[in-house]
Amino acid sequence: MNLLRYAQIAQLVEQRTENPRVRGSNPRLGTVCFFVIYNLLILCIFFKGEGYQNKG
Repeated sequence: MNLLRYAQIAQLVEQRTENPRVRGSNPRLGTVCFFVIYNLLILCIFFKGEGYQNKG
């Protein structure tokens, strides 16, 4: 199961437990922006830092 699916399930559970009668109080789909930004940051650090060494 991918992160987007987990986010969607978490959003559905939150909607059902926190605001069961308030329609539209939460976004329909969950977001994974944090994970995308985190992974991009790790990649930037890896490729710009000493983790990547060009063999050439």
